[in-house]
Amino acid sequence: MKSFTVQSNPELLNSCIQFLYEMKRSQLIISFFLTFLTIWMSIVYCVVRFPKTNGILYHLMLYSPLLLALVFGVYSFSVIAYNIITFRECPQAALELQNDLKLAKDRLIRDGFEFDE
Repeated sequence: MKSFTVQSNPELLNSCIQFLYEMKRSQLIISFFLTFLTIWMSIVYCVVRFPKTNGILYHLMLYSPLLLALVFGVYSFSVIAYNIITFRECPQAALELQNDLKLAKDRLIRDGFEFDE
């Protein structure tokens, strides 16, 4: 029987970490999703032995995709709500937008468009 040892290679580890930093967010999310899906499917289809003695743990693992979707939904909602609550007013941007709208309305009137007021 042959035995082998795994030697740590700091250069390889640093290159892997650098690769993760250079990935786009969508690539990172997809790679983590596929990793989770692979592990989950291997447990569900008994490719990897998972102790079924603890019923709560097995059901938690079985329904973990739904739980993760629920947690992601709550997280998304809380981030959106926080950003709406802390949204800053931009008076200069509001004035620019009003001026642009007035300019566009004047051009449309000049081109023959009639507005109901």
